[in-house]
Amino acid sequence: MASRADHVAVAVGPMKRGRSEKEKLLGDEASEAKGKRPGLSWGRLFKEAAPVRWRLIFGSVFLFLSAASNLATPAIFGSVIDALARRDGAQLQSDVVLLVVVSVGGAIFALIRAFLFNSAGQIVVASLRQKLFL
Repeated sequence: MASRADHVAVAVGPMKRGRSEKEKLLGDEASEAKGKRPGLSWGRLFKEAAPVRWRLIFGSVFLFLSAASNLATPAIFGSVIDALARRDGAQLQSDVVLLVVVSVGGAIFALIRAFLFNSAGQIVVASLRQKLFL
């Protein structure tokens, strides 16, 4: 019997090499099986969101203003009811105008907040996709 020497020996085991950006983003399957998720932390989240930090800061300001206008609405309604009970036409008119201004202002604040937060989220996701797939 003649032996054939046309086979190649292959080393079995993990190869030692640097991790690509894609592997860094995806993590390690072994550590995921243990319940750990490498690379997922608040610090990394803030680092990824750093280019849009001003959108997030201004979005938070408009979130606060929108919430404040929503909280002020019941108090203004109470003032309208009090003016109706007292039959004070001048106070009623000013309270209704104030209610409309606060409601419209709150809607504008909510619109700006939604735009800022949504655009910041889209920019961060686009950045992550570029890192992962390119």
